[in-house]
Amino acid sequence: MNSSKAKITFFCFLLFLLAAAFQMPETQQNPASFTSGEWQYIIVGDTVQITGYTGFSRVVEIPAELDHYPVTVIGEDVFRDRTEIQRVRFPDSVETIGPAAFLGCTSLEEVIFGSGLTQIQMEAFRYCESLKEISFPLSLMTIGTAAFEGCTGLQTLLLPDSVIAVSSSAFQYCSNLSDITFSRNLRTLGENAFDSTPWLEAQTDEFVFVGNWILLKYNGNDPVVTVPIQTTAIVDAFMNHITLEEVILPRTLTEIGGNAFNGCLNLKSIDIPETVISIGNYAFQGCRTLKEVVLPKSLKTIGINAFHECTSLETIELPAGVKNIHSRQFAFCPALTRFAIPATVDSIHDIAFENSNNITFEVVYGTLGEEYAKEKMIPYTYLIEKNADFTFRRSEEGIEIISYLGQLYEVRVPDFIEDLPVWKIGPGAFQQSAYVRSVVIPESIREIGDWAFSNIPTLTSVRIADGAKKIGANAFTGSHNLWDLVIPASVDEIGLKAFDGCPNLTIQTTPGTVAWTQAEQAEIPHTDPFAAIPDFQIETQDGEYVLTGYIGAGYDVTLVSDVVGLKVTKVGAAAFESGAVQVVRIPEGYTTIESQAFASMLYPMTIVLPESITEIAEDAFENTDVTFMAKTGTAAEAYAREHELKFQVLYW
Repeated sequence: MNSSKAKITFFCFLLFLLAAAFQMPETQQNPASFTSGEWQYIIVGDTVQITGYTGFSRVVEIPAELDHYPVTVIGEDVFRDRTEIQRVRFPDSVETIGPAAFLGCTSLEEVIFGSGLTQIQMEAFRYCESLKEISFPLSLMTIGTAAFEGCTGLQTLLLPDSVIAVSSSAFQYCSNLSDITFSRNLRTLGENAFDSTPWLEAQTDEFVFVGNWILLKYNGNDPVVTVPIQTTAIVDAFMNHITLEEVILPRTLTEIGGNAFNGCLNLKSIDIPETVISIGNYAFQGCRTLKEVVLPKSLKTIGINAFHECTSLETIELPAGVKNIHSRQFAFCPALTRFAIPATVDSIHDIAFENSNNITFEVVYGTLGEEYAKEKMIPYTYLIEKNADFTFRRSEEGIEIISYLGQLYEVRVPDFIEDLPVWKIGPGAFQQSAYVRSVVIPESIREIGDWAFSNIPTLTSVRIADGAKKIGANAFTGSHNLWDLVIPASVDEIGLKAFDGCPNLTIQTTPGTVAWTQAEQAEIPHTDPFAAIPDFQIETQDGEYVLTGYIGAGYDVTLVSDVVGLKVTKVGAAAFESGAVQVVRIPEGYTTIESQAFASMLYPMTIVLPESITEIAEDAFENTDVTFMAKTGTAAEAYAREHELKFQVLYW
């Protein structure tokens, strides 16, 4: 009885531990809330975040610490719509004033910040219409979206040099704000930050700059504008300038900010320099005559609605640095027919291309762009990419080589590019190359496109491995110095005029193949490469070269490794059966020894086996006194151990 109780108790304890374990992440994500007097708060790490205020004072003193932890954050909505508050004092410990913390505090007249404040987040003091003046500490760095929007009583503003970023609409509709001193280090400015303020309306210079050479306003009417060379960012400056037709941007520019060219109905031409890293919200919205924009490789971000309603825009190619396509970035662009999405894009908003109904995507195989196109039933093709030697396109079949970029005389087409098999040499891929003399084509290639090796005056030799199925029309046309062309038996289709204009050509292929027949019909010299191999009989079986017999008289034999550069991979069935050979050396590249290949040999024999051998038939050495020589850890060693054959370790 006691034992049963103990087991039950232990079982309950385990359940308790499991329940606690499963609850632990939730507890960590939602810290416990505490109350001290009129303050509600949570403890995050070694600091306090205030989450609520239950008092009714007109003058609020934020405590420097609670529960012996410093107060560093005023949380979201803590004082929202508390219209009785007139004055707030912050301790030096507070670093962050959270979203909408004092939104709608319409009686708030005075705010005294502590010396530790670094950020004021979005809508923190929105619609605090009784605020007339603010003194920011020298520690402040960022002011969030709409943080002081609608503070209609605010008259003067001093942004200390510590401020580096002011977000969109931060001081919009501050209808009495007429005196502003800007931080010299202000580098980021959101759209409409000072819209509808007397200060902005009073600026009459042709180019109005703030902070670190941010162009905020343009007061001219010229159709062609050259932006001053020192400009680092443009925000709001050309909004609704319907006379603007062309803009020349300086190489100092790093940001085309929010609303920069919004509503420029007649903007036709803009050359974005390679220094630009971001394009802001609504930057080109409504630029209805803009047909082409070349986005620089330096670009990292594009904001919402950036090209919304650019009704004449035809093509866009996103650079690799752009990772997100945001809401309505390219919506209502009916002329947009080509849009290239690189593999780096990892998020696309559901309505990014709303009502851009004529668009075709260019995407990278297996990426989000392809997935999005399929989901939205948007037509797509695969994007052309580039490495040091080739331009290429991925697809479900693998890699298609589009063009050769290298400058080598002897080219070996790769089996793989970025872990995908190279299956096709595309139309004209090597056409008119000024360097290529010889080309070796691997087993992965299934198709050689039309004109692929045409009109190459330096080309003398092309060797195609087993596996290729098709050679396109005019594939070698006009390569008049081509004399050595190896075509395997696997090729079952050759296009028209594939060898026209190749007067020196001799085709090496096997009798009975499509290539042999075409060579005869076109009266092109042709030879059987197998016929020229002494001592060995070679055949093509299922697209592989197989050694099927030995007709030599030697006792120490090294097997042929290739035929005109193409690997022999198998020792065929009964190839040496009942023979007198005593030593056989198989070169690297062979993978298989078939049934009875060395059965019933007349003398004891030694066979040297490569690491590439992976398959040996059970009866391959039946009734033969054989000694294996191979490296340890190979399939050959495993076979010898399993069949109790003599084995010597090969050290080289």
